[in-house]
Amino acid sequence: MQINITYARTLTDMADFLRYIVSIYGKEIYKDKQRLFNLIADLYAGEERQKRLFRRAIIEDNMAQRIYELEKKTLSERKAMADAIASRFAENNFFPNEIGQKVILTFVQGLNLLLKEPWKQRADGSWEDVQGCVYSSDKKTLIEGNLELSEVIIPDSVTTIGSSAFSGCTSLVSIHIPDNVTIIGIGAFSGCTSLVSIHIPDSVTIIGIGAFSGCTSLSSIFIPNGVTEIDLRTFEECTSLSSIHLPDGLTTISLEAFYGCTSLSSIHIPDGVTVIDDHAFGGCTSLSSVHVPDSVVIIGEGAFGGCTSLVSIHIPDSVTTINHGVFSGCTSLSSIDIPDGVTTIGEYAFCECTSLTSIHIPDGVTTIGGAAFKECTSLTSIHIPDGVTTIDYCVFKGCTSLSSIYMPDSVTTICREAFNECTSLSSIHIPNNVTTIHETAFLCCFLKYVQTSRDIYSKYRYLFSYVKLQEI
Repeated sequence: MQINITYARTLTDMADFLRYIVSIYGKEIYKDKQRLFNLIADLYAGEERQKRLFRRAIIEDNMAQRIYELEKKTLSERKAMADAIASRFAENNFFPNEIGQKVILTFVQGLNLLLKEPWKQRADGSWEDVQGCVYSSDKKTLIEGNLELSEVIIPDSVTTIGSSAFSGCTSLVSIHIPDNVTIIGIGAFSGCTSLVSIHIPDSVTIIGIGAFSGCTSLSSIFIPNGVTEIDLRTFEECTSLSSIHLPDGLTTISLEAFYGCTSLSSIHIPDGVTVIDDHAFGGCTSLSSVHVPDSVVIIGEGAFGGCTSLVSIHIPDSVTTINHGVFSGCTSLSSIDIPDGVTTIGEYAFCECTSLTSIHIPDGVTTIGGAAFKECTSLTSIHIPDGVTTIDYCVFKGCTSLSSIYMPDSVTTICREAFNECTSLSSIHIPNNVTTIHETAFLCCFLKYVQTSRDIYSKYRYLFSYVKLQEI
């Protein structure tokens, strides 16, 4: 493993940098003074004064080797020796005393992983490392992280990051996950509000429920190809997440997987995905572009509900049901093509799609659920296909621009508030087969004409006060 200079340069404290390279190269790096200096020189590229300072300490006085020898001493002896070395440096005029002490202390802190017992076995058989993290008896599962840490380096022995291991660790900024890890457990990093980025190695095949839920600072993430399912609420409320790569082997995007990711503006769903589950992208208010592949057969309830920036979306031919609230509150959605194979449009499916001006409902649709087009205030006309028997409750309520509508002969029932507040509807055709019209079906409509049989007109005369009959 090589150091990541880009990451290393984010470690503004030299002690943090030294801890980082010790974690990669081991304590022996302190014995190889030329290599140690070269690593530090790379870190301080362009800063000649800092490089001269560390050259004198590492190359000329072999300070790193001296401090390496502290490992053989007791803790009290280590401190005394470190103070003595700092004083000697000051006396020899290598540095002013306060700088000499700072340089020495830097190297001592850099050996923090050595100055404590690396592993300590607990009474229950689990192990605790120098960072205060707890591992299983075989050291393969990280059971519990130290919630006070800002940086964590997970040992190479680990294959599983356990459930809730770092849940609520609000100080965690960065973490190194080794290539051996295959499982990131349920809620492993949930609520890590300071975690900005994370590298998930290619070895990972399972990311558990809510693993990164509430990581409000996480801005981007790359999911490796071995992952086949984005589990329930995996990235829920990751409000800074603006970029994500989904793997080619993905088949399922589960319930609320990206719910409330308000910074996510576009996403490419790879071929092979068959299910976009309930509320998967609900509340993604910046989402304006989505690629939905033809492999998708299920788009769940509220899958894109509240995506107020979504302008258009392709629904594959394999989809047969437009589920409950799937596009509810998509206020920028101006057009949508419903495939011919769809038979059901669920309740609230397009509710409050205020920019939707027209929509084609395929002939195969037999059910349009309640409030399906409620408050689609820009919708001007709609054709209801043959086969629909019920105009459900509130289905067109508040469609204030709806000026014409066709109801087929198959319709038998017009439910409560079906056309309530359709203030632009001046005339309506009611088929002869209608047997039930709810008394609030045309509430707050300013109808002038009703096209129906005299029998229906007479039966529901109380609903059509001041409305002229155009007999059919």
